[in-house]
Amino acid sequence: MPVRVLITDDHGVLREGVISILDDYSEFIVVGEAEDGKKAIELAERLRPDVIILDLMLPILDGFQVARRLRRTRPDIKILVLSALTELEVVNQAKMIGVDAYVSKARCVEDLVDALHFVVQGKRFISPGLNRYAPVVKPSGVDRDRKMSRLTSRERQVMSMIAAGLTNKQIAQRLGISIHTVRSHRQRLMSKLDVHDIATLTRIAVNWGVLNQ
Repeated sequence: MPVRVLITDDHGVLREGVISILDDYSEFIVVGEAEDGKKAIELAERLRPDVIILDLMLPILDGFQVARRLRRTRPDIKILVLSALTELEVVNQAKMIGVDAYVSKARCVEDLVDALHFVVQGKRFISPGLNRYAPVVKPSGVDRDRKMSRLTSRERQVMSMIAAGLTNKQIAQRLGISIHTVRSHRQRLMSKLDVHDIATLTRIAVNWGVLNQ
C-alpha cells in the first residue's frame, strides 16, 4: 500500500518540486497540499496521511505550532520537516517537539526520499551537517534587551524573515513594501546589532526568540 503524503509549504513552486521528486517513486502518493499551517492541520485530520512534509515558516500557524498540534491530535503521523533553516537551535527545537526527520531544503533532492524511507520504518533522519554548531557569543539578558529595544517592530519582522531564509523580494511581497525599503531595514538592523553576516543574524534571531514571533 502506498505511503500517503501531505505536503505543506507556502511556496507553490516548492510543492511542485516535491511532487515531481515523488512522482518517480510508486511507494509514495501525494494526497494533498497546504499553503498555510491552519490548512495543514485541517487536511491532516481529514485526509489522514501517513507522513506530512512540513515547512517551518508558514502563514497563520507556523510549522512548530502545527507539529505540536499534530503530536497531540495525530501522534501516529510521521512529521518530516523540510526547511531552509539550518541552525542547530532550530533543529533541536524541532526534535524536542518530536519530529521524525529534518531535511534541509538545500539537500531536498539528495535527502528527501531517503528521509521518507527512514520515517516510514520508524527511524529518525537529519540531513548531514545539520548537527554542526557554529558558535555565537550570547549577550547577557540586559544587553540583549537593550539592543532589541533599539529595533523597530518592522525591523524585527524583517529580521525574523531574513533568518527564515526569505529573499528581499519575498519579504517585500509579504510586507507590502518595496525591495529598496527591505534593504534599508536590513542595513539598519544589522548596524544596530553590529552584525555583518546573515548566519550570525540568524543565530541571534533564534537565540533571542525573534524567529518564533
